[in-house]
Amino acid sequence: MTISTSSGPAEVAHTEGRLLEAVARVVDRRTPGFGHLAEAGRDDLMLETFVIDERRSCHRLFSARTMHAARNRMAEYHRTQARDTKARDHHTDRS
Repeated sequence: MTISTSSGPAEVAHTEGRLLEAVARVVDRRTPGFGHLAEAGRDDLMLETFVIDERRSCHRLFSARTMHAARNRMAEYHRTQARDTKARDHHTDRS
């Protein structure tokens, strides 16, 4: 019995040895996945977090451009989160 699995872009990139390129492409442009994770407050699952984590051995493999894009996007994400929290707290104080 053969079990078939669908090959998504990540699986294909991994098989072809282009996983770092695939991650860089996702980080270099905003994707719907980032928005979904942002709405869920799951920055721990964002590729950008993975890219800028200096504790990971692959961190040094990403280009300066990809690192810059990841840092900028995460800074924007954290500013938005702080602004939303402040607005929510302000609204709660008035209730």
